[in-house]
Amino acid sequence: MNETADGDQHLQVINAGVPGWNLANELAYLQAEGLRYEPDLILLDLTLVNDIYGPSALQAQDRPAVIEWLRTNTYFWPFLTVQIRW
Repeated sequence: MNETADGDQHLQVINAGVPGWNLANELAYLQAEGLRYEPDLILLDLTLVNDIYGPSALQAQDRPAVIEWLRTNTYFWPFLTVQIRW
């Protein structure tokens, strides 16, 4: 991406993904550490195999704070919830 960036623009990418983490773990890391980097963009990867189906935070009766945060702070959440009919 830096090769195609215009002028003095320089991009930095931080891969903070950790195998086995769920949405609650990821949000906790973002709040405790990730926001210190003052990101312009945060990408969240949800895997349809274990993040959407099965016993996860997305299917909890009482949705945890992470779900409410995603609902109110992302543009992708409404699309995702329609796709899984939730």
